[in-house]
Amino acid sequence: MSLSLRSLAAALLLTPALAGAQSWANWTQATQGFGGSMSGTIGSTTISFAGNFNGYQLANGASFGLSQNGLGNNYWTPASQPARALPYQSAGVSAPDRLGFIQFANATFTYGGTITFGQAVVNPLIAFISAGQPGLPVTYDFFGASYTVLSDNTQNQAYWGAGTNNVGVGNNSTSPLVGNEFSGTIRLNGTFESIRFSTTNENWHGITVGASSFAQVPEPASIALLLSGVAGFAIVARRRRA
Repeated sequence: MSLSLRSLAAALLLTPALAGAQSWANWTQATQGFGGSMSGTIGSTTISFAGNFNGYQLANGASFGLSQNGLGNNYWTPASQPARALPYQSAGVSAPDRLGFIQFANATFTYGGTITFGQAVVNPLIAFISAGQPGLPVTYDFFGASYTVLSDNTQNQAYWGAGTNNVGVGNNSTSPLVGNEFSGTIRLNGTFESIRFSTTNENWHGITVGASSFAQVPEPASIALLLSGVAGFAIVARRRRA
């Protein structure tokens, strides 16, 4: 098979499949302590995180090691203050609808790790709770991955008030994101089976992950039919050249 035909087949196999609705991570399990893991589901597939963190809250409100008050709080869409969800909303993107998040707080070392999806996600989302504070910014490094800031709490206060980021809403960047009391949502641009990141320490902040579309994985019968069609096209092309 020629290189161009191989490329055509690969492109067809990676066609994105739009999900019916946006999904935020449903964190259901976690191991306690530094260097642990979290897992759950996102849409119809699985999600997991492994790395350095020191606390969490699950979708059911259960938590470990939270250094902030309000255990079991909905920091994303608080019922008593519905306007606090606005910093997470943008065109086609809603605020997280699950309680769960990964916490990073009160340490002198670098946090971070790898988020892994059971199925490749197209343009995954990351939502932040209170990343950084005035005079003590937090930096997120995605190791060269391109991202876009979709929304933040510059104009609308989030659970912990107003804040900024160094990229600005609507802008793209491959440089680390710097937050000063930043609550909002970013989109990683591209198709990801996993997301690797590191972040600096401060008093307290948290993140969760969302997805609205996944890379389609054809069933074996569909793959066989596609490859047979491409092979037939290659035979016809060779006969024409002959």
